Amino acid sequence: SAAAKGGGAVESAYGVAKRGGRHSGFLKQVEGWSPAQRARAHRNLQDRIEQHEGYIDNPTSHVPNWDKLATREQQGLLKHWEKEINNFSEQQSIIDAVRR
Repeated sequence: SAAAKGGGAVESAYGVAKRGGRHSGFLKQVEGWSPAQRARAHRNLQDRIEQHEGYIDNPTSHVPNWDKLATREQQGLLKHWEKEINNFSEQQSIIDAVRR
């Protein structure tokens, strides 16, 4: 729950999606999926999270010319990968909320 994270004012990704905000389209999709489809999607999102964590840990694995990029470009990619991880995590939490 949001309160358990220490920030009582922070609304869950599910709550935001339920009100028609961010990820609302994703929530509508998930609600139409079977339990097996939800489980598979959750695993796939976990794979993508781990993939992007790998990019952050070792950027040259994904961007061979990483060392030749401007610092600003490197920072932009790192920020993008972190944002993707956050998106995937929010989507997982939506799947978890629908599974209950």
